[in-house]
Amino acid sequence: MQSQHLRDITRSITYDRLLPKLNSVAQGNGRIDGLDLSYCICVDYLSSFIFGYSNGTNYLSQPKSAIDVWRFHYENLMCQESFFVQETPSLYKLLRYISIDLLPRKYTESADFLERWMSDMASKADRATDRKRSTGLPLALEDEPVVYDMAKEAVRKDSPHLSEGDQRKQVASEMFDHICLVLGYAFWYLAQHPDAQQRIQTELNSQGIDMRSRETVTNSSKRPRAVELDSLPYLRAVIDECLRMRPTSTPLPRITPPNRKVSVAGIDGIPPGTRINTFQWFVHRDPQKWDNAHDWNPDRWLTRGNTDNKNEREDVLWAFASGPRMCLGNNWTYYAMQHILATICSSFNFTALPREESQCWPGSPEDELPIRVCLRN
Repeated sequence: MQSQHLRDITRSITYDRLLPKLNSVAQGNGRIDGLDLSYCICVDYLSSFIFGYSNGTNYLSQPKSAIDVWRFHYENLMCQESFFVQETPSLYKLLRYISIDLLPRKYTESADFLERWMSDMASKADRATDRKRSTGLPLALEDEPVVYDMAKEAVRKDSPHLSEGDQRKQVASEMFDHICLVLGYAFWYLAQHPDAQQRIQTELNSQGIDMRSRETVTNSSKRPRAVELDSLPYLRAVIDECLRMRPTSTPLPRITPPNRKVSVAGIDGIPPGTRINTFQWFVHRDPQKWDNAHDWNPDRWLTRGNTDNKNEREDVLWAFASGPRMCLGNNWTYYAMQHILATICSSFNFTALPREESQCWPGSPEDELPIRVCLRN
């Protein structure tokens, strides 16, 4: 995660979009929704990383209504009726054949919206690549659709039977990342703990890392590359604790071996071919494995003893799962969160505002994390 392409995109997102937005908020009434901010950052960041900076989105510079529309359609993809597609596929296909669709109209409309949205960015990336080839003129490094081109080539090799349109959909589906929720709640937890913000700033200062502007980053004798931020123990502890408190993955289903019974999590005699799920929320909040499991406490990651073998511990962070199906985006998640949190804590203080209690799903359009932003002295 130390490519110049990613570094250029990171600087453009943070210093040309994020900091100007927060400066504008701080000079106004200071109020912002941490979830809205998180979605704007993450969608802009990830789309730029995949398709190129000029081909991605720019929600950080647009009115709030723009990201509201996107979040509305994104949420509609998670409809409860999709149960029938997954659990009773034959019945679902049969009913579709006789013109009965168990999925609500809003699902289809939102799926179409998001497919067009992603297809537009893919088309812009394709045109940029074609223009580069035809003119011989190079693109700015941050505008190169590096990830998209690599993914497109991989899909061509792995799925040659798919049409060009289906191949593009498969590539574009990588846009749906779940970091938005955990980053939004990272803002919220830090807003509730001003001392944690100060500790991050103190840690940056102790290493001579100045992230207040593009100029200070470029001219610093110790440039805040990923390896330097990754060496800051408290910043890492804050991110780990946010991932523990707000794991972002859906349940992780697995099928037991087809030829024997197995024992899992203390349950013996599970029959062959049984589907089992692991819920990270419960793994991370098991009071038998975690002290004060429901409290946000980054220091727990700094005082975990000297056990080197994680298999000897039960209080293990499992935000990205493990094994051969471990989430491939774990390194990018740490990279992005380290840069975003370090940059914001270098220039701003933020405090939590009163929040109405509701029964909405965390991260849904009905959820809100109201924060007041002010410039750091």
